[in-house]
Amino acid sequence: MGIQREIADLAELQRLADRVMTDRRFCVDEHHKALAVGVLALITENERLGRFEKAHSVWLEKTEWVQESVKALELGQHRADVLRSRIDQLCAESAALLDGMTRIMRATRLGDAAFAIACEVVGELVIAETKGEQS
Repeated sequence: MGIQREIADLAELQRLADRVMTDRRFCVDEHHKALAVGVLALITENERLGRFEKAHSVWLEKTEWVQESVKALELGQHRADVLRSRIDQLCAESAALLDGMTRIMRATRLGDAAFAIACEVVGELVIAETKGEQS
C-alpha cells in the first residue's frame, strides 16, 4: 500500500469518525461512538508521534558525522554523550591554550614576535568564545 493511499485512507477514516460523532442520522449506537472516539484519539496520537519521529530523523541526519568519526573509547556511547564529551574536551583545551598564551604575553615584551603571536591567538580565542556564547 502506497503512502498516498495510506493518507487517503487516514483522511477517510477521520471523516467517518467525525461523521459518527456529529451526524445523528449516521449512527446512534454507543459502540460506534466509542470506536469513533478511539479512532480520533489514535489519529491525534499518531500525528503527535509523527513530530517526534521527524525530530529524531533530523537529529540522526545532523549528527551522522559523530557516528562516522567515532573513536575507540566512544564506542557504545550515545551520540549526545559523545558530543558533550567532545565539547567539554575542546573547552578545556581552549582554556589551557588561553592560559598559556596569557603567560607568554606576561613573560615577553611588547615588541617581541612571541608577544604578537600570543596576542593574536588570544584575540581569536576570545572571538570564537564570544561567537559560541551568542549561538
